[in-house]
Amino acid sequence: MIDYLKGRVADWQDGFLVLVPIDGLGVQVVIPTSMHYGVDDQATVYTHLSLASSNNGSSFIPTLYGFRSIRERDVFLLLQTVNGVGAKAAMRVMALGGEEIVSAIKCGDHGRLKVKSVGPKLTKRIVDDLRKKIAVLT
Repeated sequence: MIDYLKGRVADWQDGFLVLVPIDGLGVQVVIPTSMHYGVDDQATVYTHLSLASSNNGSSFIPTLYGFRSIRERDVFLLLQTVNGVGAKAAMRVMALGGEEIVSAIKCGDHGRLKVKSVGPKLTKRIVDDLRKKIAVLT
C-alpha cells in the first residue's frame, strides 16, 4: 500500500493532481474538489489505493485517492462502509472537508452533507449508519 506521496505538483485540475515524488515519475491522484494546488507547489497527500473491477470483471482498474491528512483518509474509508456509498460518492462528500462531515454526522444533520449526485436518502443513511462509528475518529 502507498501510505502517502510527497513531491512537486506537475498538473492540477479540479478533482485530480499529478504529483512527481521523484524525477521521472508522475503519479495521478484523485483528490476532493476542495483541495487546490498550483503547478510546482510542494504537496503531501495521504493515499488509498482502490482496485475496481472492470465491466466484465476480468481485470481491475487501480485508482489512487489522496487526502490532506490521515484523518480525512479515514473519513473517506468510513463513508464507504455505508451501503450505497462507493468511492465516487464518498469523494463527492469529501469535497465538504473531513471536519465538516464529522461535525454533521455527530449533530445528526444530514442536510449539511448535501452535494451533487448524493441524494437526501443517502445522506440520511450516512448520518444514521455512522453516528455511532464516528467516535472512532475523535
